[in-house]
Amino acid sequence: MNKRQYILLLIILIFLLLINLLITKIVITNSLPCYLEEGFGDYVKGEIIIDFVQDITKEEVDSFLLSYGFSSYEIRYPEKNEYRIDFIGDKNDFLEYLNQSGFTREYSRVPTTYIFEAKEGINCEGAKEIAHNYKNATVTNVYCFGHVGGVVKVRKGTEIYWVCKLRKNELIEDTHVNGILHAY
Repeated sequence: MNKRQYILLLIILIFLLLINLLITKIVITNSLPCYLEEGFGDYVKGEIIIDFVQDITKEEVDSFLLSYGFSSYEIRYPEKNEYRIDFIGDKNDFLEYLNQSGFTREYSRVPTTYIFEAKEGINCEGAKEIAHNYKNATVTNVYCFGHVGGVVKVRKGTEIYWVCKLRKNELIEDTHVNGILHAY
């Protein structure tokens, strides 16, 4: 082989390597379970926030985190569940119905929005069912607070990868980068 053939072979090998890298990037990007959006903004490098589904147990969380090599150091386990219930209807009758159904300590945020704690055993789905079963008021929203979640440490530079990968997991309600807010 002469010098020209070596150079031509080298150019062909570099071209094939570049095509291989491009195909690999396309395959990896397309295999992620979410669309990689622009505009994540500033975020803490090496951290993501995970919110688990309602009614997950501590054992399930620990097992999940261990399976990915994550620590549960900054995961919070709330002691009680709270629910925001927005409704249209007679306030006194509806509040009495909810109190009889296991909700306690209501307080108002605005005239038709109330925050409740629920007795143990009432999960998010149960709270929604109880609220919607009342026929003399129209429930416009039931929002559940008190889910398990928090900051999880990941290797710096892999935050978006983990957000995309974990969004498809059935134990995850939401996950996102740990955004930084700037005051202007």
